[in-house]
Amino acid sequence: MKVIKYLAPLLCALQLAGCGDDDLAESSYTPPTDYTFDSRTNDVISSSVSNEIAITQEILIQEMIAFINSGALQGLITTTEVSKRLGMIYSAGTKTTDEVQGGSLNNFDIYTGGIITPTKVSVGRDYELPILQLDYTVLEPSVNLESSIIGTEDRTLPFVQVIGNKFI
Repeated sequence: MKVIKYLAPLLCALQLAGCGDDDLAESSYTPPTDYTFDSRTNDVISSSVSNEIAITQEILIQEMIAFINSGALQGLITTTEVSKRLGMIYSAGTKTTDEVQGGSLNNFDIYTGGIITPTKVSVGRDYELPILQLDYTVLEPSVNLESSIIGTEDRTLPFVQVIGNKFI
């Protein structure tokens, strides 16, 4: 019993000395620049981390808000043209001309009415951040807002009801 009493302080001192001085050492850890993880369920894809569709849908939502608040929408005369351009954001999105008739954000500028001119991405213009995606041709293809609505069979724009020349 006396041996344990005499050895206990010595063992505690050795354990503390073994910790060293970690605060003086420089960190050699470099965080990765790309977070990719091998897929456990699909060997064909290189990574199981993918959020391009969600990012594109969020950009489409912000574009819908920007277009509704823009002077371009307020300047349109016919309700048919308003419905067409809102539909390009909602139903067509980044689909190609083979997938959707009447144009999409990839080949029609909803702000100027320019055909074969992609719509420029409005998201981020109010911030001092660099915009990497200048137009919708570089975003994830075949994404729209209509297909992301869950739990309803009628996926048309719920707030658009045109009677005559007025929205109700």
